[in-house]
Amino acid sequence: MVNLIQKVSQLFVVSLAISAAACSNGPSENSQKEAEAEVNRLNAIQAAYMECIEKTDMPPAGKEELAKFLPAGVEADHVFTSARDGHPYVIHWGVDFRKHQSQQPFVLGYEKTAKDGKRFVWTGFGVLEMSDEEFSNAEFPPGEKNGL
Repeated sequence: MVNLIQKVSQLFVVSLAISAAACSNGPSENSQKEAEAEVNRLNAIQAAYMECIEKTDMPPAGKEELAKFLPAGVEADHVFTSARDGHPYVIHWGVDFRKHQSQQPFVLGYEKTAKDGKRFVWTGFGVLEMSDEEFSNAEFPPGEKNGL
């Protein structure tokens, strides 16, 4: 399951890169690298979160607990910080996304600051890039508000 979500997110990044290359005014190579770094970091967090739930039957309460489940080679010191805005990701700790059923993207974590009106968001559907409008219409855990 973890590998499937990672593959879907990686395909999303590849499709973004292909789309950008097809447009004459597409993002720069640096922007594409930043986007890939965001997706990779959020995928690592997602994989660790899922592994924590699978092994303990409980979602992690914070990053110290989650760090124990990060994939090999992923440094906890920087994985929790956005490469694009330099701020820590906003993560909704203690949420068992397995219990949430929705047709809307269910937000578990996201970049604090949007870039060019878009931010990377970790949802129950995987890592997505969302406009401010999409983000404001997404579903959040009970008691949590979006960052807008």
